Amino acid sequence: MEKNSEESIERVLSCIEENLFRKPDLNMAAHAAHYSRYHLHRMFTRMTGMPLYSYMERRRLTKAAKLLAYGAAYAALSAAVRKWMK
Repeated sequence: MEKNSEESIERVLSCIEENLFRKPDLNMAAHAAHYSRYHLHRMFTRMTGMPLYSYMERRRLTKAAKLLAYGAAYAALSAAVRKWMK
């Protein structure tokens, strides 16, 4: 039975998103894709243009930046509402 590479990589991406702020685990990602660690690393790099750990790092930084931006916007709005309520 031949595996569909795109579906396998989609499962890996879902696994990464679900475990974004946990310790990177190539074994868990390989299990989600039903590939060996070696094959997953090669397939992921070929299909996404970057190694798995680089992708995970980039996703973490993007998510952290969004959380910081949301937190800053929330803090500014909260301060404005408190000032307006006085």
